[in-house]
Amino acid sequence: MSAATVVDHVDPHHGDPEKFWDTSMWQPCCKWHHDHIKQRLEQMYDKGTIGVSALWLNSYAAKKLTLGTTEF
Repeated sequence: MSAATVVDHVDPHHGDPEKFWDTSMWQPCCKWHHDHIKQRLEQMYDKGTIGVSALWLNSYAAKKLTLGTTEF
């Protein structure tokens, strides 16, 4: 387990200050999870294959990606 070094915006803010400062949508994570797992989740979200609730790093989708499984 790695220490959290990044604050992730669960719902991508895309420059929207309201989303940026919405602390209810922040999650701590290590850089690896932010740069690898979260980016893959956001790609899936952008394609419409998962909803915003799956962007949390404790979601079923995030856990499956972390374990190296891409089948949901």
